[in-house]
Amino acid sequence: MVKKFLSVLSAAAIMITALASAAFSAGAFTIDEKRMDVNQDGSIDMMDLVAFSKYFVGFYGVIDSRCYDIDHDGITGAADLKILRMYVSEQEVVSWEIV
Repeated sequence: MVKKFLSVLSAAAIMITALASAAFSAGAFTIDEKRMDVNQDGSIDMMDLVAFSKYFVGFYGVIDSRCYDIDHDGITGAADLKILRMYVSEQEVVSWEIV
């Protein structure tokens, strides 16, 4: 069961990366950092990325999916997940440089 979950999550991540690349070639967009804190714990980190990924692949739903629309384009999707992933990756790089 765990292997199947990881397989589905990996496949979704590959698909998301491929689909979202076009979204960033279109130009500028507005990012709402408050919406990046998906799990509402006060920090934007890997746990937010995991929670968004679970929502994205259908493991749980939300009452209003607009709360995950990070770039305010009216669509909660691959571009939002990519923005969050890039933000979390940047934060990790910064923390590595500080240490």
